Amino acid sequence: MLNDAFLTLRGNLELTDTFGDTISQRHNAVRSAIENLGRSDIETKLIGSLQRQTRVHPRQGDVFDIDVLVVLGSFYNWLHPGDPTGITPQMAMDSAHSLVGESDRYSAMNPQQDHPTVTFSYADDVKVELVPAYKDKIGRSPAGVPHTPVDRGYWVPNSSGGWDFADYDYDAAYVSAVNKNSSGLFIPLVKMLKAIKRTHFPAMKSYHLEVVAANVVPGILADFQRRNVALTYPNLVAAFLHGSDNHLFIPLTLPGSNSPAVEPDPLAKVQIADVLTSLKERSKQALLSGGDTEKQRVWREIFGDAMPAI
Repeated sequence: MLNDAFLTLRGNLELTDTFGDTISQRHNAVRSAIENLGRSDIETKLIGSLQRQTRVHPRQGDVFDIDVLVVLGSFYNWLHPGDPTGITPQMAMDSAHSLVGESDRYSAMNPQQDHPTVTFSYADDVKVELVPAYKDKIGRSPAGVPHTPVDRGYWVPNSSGGWDFADYDYDAAYVSAVNKNSSGLFIPLVKMLKAIKRTHFPAMKSYHLEVVAANVVPGILADFQRRNVALTYPNLVAAFLHGSDNHLFIPLTLPGSNSPAVEPDPLAKVQIADVLTSLKERSKQALLSGGDTEKQRVWREIFGDAMPAI
């Protein structure tokens, strides 16, 4: 009974085929609009949780974001600030905005610059966020901080008017590798943790939770295998809640990633601190409760409505 409930939970958190079709259609439409302007040199790709395959199915009334990287070219060297031949973050934003603004379809949707993205929304609560980017061919930041390898990541505008490095493709490959090494358990587990996040500490960014999970879960799996503990979702969720304290409040990156470190903002820290002890106690109770009915009741308190009712 409890196993069936977790399988239902897992299914409830998966994107439906309808959403999968919507994502593909909207992305292809953006790509076609850009290519129809004679800009076949511009590359587009899905990024974020869609690229990492960790997106959770939205709840009723939630806005569903589709993040699309728009690769406008490559950066080969940094110029001095104010050099008229350089490309500024605002110029990148203007370029992405112009691409959709020249399309009859998207200009009618009133695309807006919402740094660091260009956004437009559909009537069905789907919002497309375009992220202008330039492929890295430099291997160091504007301040001279080096990173390797060259030609792996992207420079994207940030909300402060500067450039951030984004290792999107590496990050997605790393999550995929962790999932493969966990026999396919990691990505569904991340989605379950996101269900807990949106119920109990919604201020935490989903990507941050993924980074924490990628740092914590491999160690949990190794410990389970060493102690011959069953690799079940209840055991894994409880172990994460009990073993993630030292990772939730510090800057973290995916191992080997050149993306900026993430950490919770003050509101997220407060929310996590307020509920973490309770979540630990309830997950322990859910593991030790006598019958499946009581276990499922407690797990539903932890996961919220995504977990089926008894």
